Amino acid sequence: GAGGGGGPGAGAALAARLGRGRWRLGHAGGLPLRIARGLEAAVGEVAWEDVGNALALARAVKSDEEMERIRIAVRLTDRSVEALFEAMRPGVRERDLVRALEETYLAEGGYAGIHFLSSMPMDAPAARVPSQYPAERPLSVGDVVIGEYTGCWWGASSQVHRTFSLGREPDREWRALHEMAVAAYDAVVATLRDGSAAGEAIAAADLVAEAGFTLCDDLLHGVDQLPPVLRSRQTAHGPQPEGFVFRRGMVVTVQPNVVHPSRPMGLQFGETVRIGSDGAERLSTLPRAWRVRPLGV
Repeated sequence: GAGGGGGPGAGAALAARLGRGRWRLGHAGGLPLRIARGLEAAVGEVAWEDVGNALALARAVKSDEEMERIRIAVRLTDRSVEALFEAMRPGVRERDLVRALEETYLAEGGYAGIHFLSSMPMDAPAARVPSQYPAERPLSVGDVVIGEYTGCWWGASSQVHRTFSLGREPDREWRALHEMAVAAYDAVVATLRDGSAAGEAIAAADLVAEAGFTLCDDLLHGVDQLPPVLRSRQTAHGPQPEGFVFRRGMVVTVQPNVVHPSRPMGLQFGETVRIGSDGAERLSTLPRAWRVRPLGV
């Protein structure tokens, strides 16, 4: 609260509560220097301790009450992605797909997390990852729609990643990307259980590079970007928390974004799961397959 979350007078209120003395104070998140120095001047000697990581780890294990909200967010997110799929028709623009998506969870008291998507002709791919901003381009027969979608409900969220096409089955290259993404997802999820280490999940994704593809974006992250955040060994920008231990009740999103080695094409397959004693519980009920939106319906 001293950082401003409790209002402009939070620092002064905390100083008045503490009084003069020697204090050991914990803080999570950013602590403006003016607040820290002001508290030190008001209360005396202060030893600061950053408890942000400990707080994030505590938040990563979800209570039964939090899981109730997450399961509602899962249902709303699934319904919204179904609505997007149903809205796919020739001439419909990307922003129309986003509107169909948002209207679904907004109507039930939910709210937007993210809705990244890109559409492109199957024969002329132009995106490795979905865009953060919907385009004005109208859909045509044979288009592919790649996407990453998060719907929220009262502080809880769920995320899914799916690929659809309009009126045409995927060709050999697109099918290979999708099969690779599903295989990577399954391999990573198979490592998730109470007591397993993040290094196991990272190693499981090696099959992507071994097959001649690469990955873009995070491989796995905690729900709401809580710990851990993992990338593949081939795409990590620095040391990774390989010793991080998953615990029962953690909720994470597994989302391998497989990219073609030489063409501007990629897709994600993934969703949010809950870690249990012996494995991971699937929360979404969306079909796992590549889905083709039929014409004329």
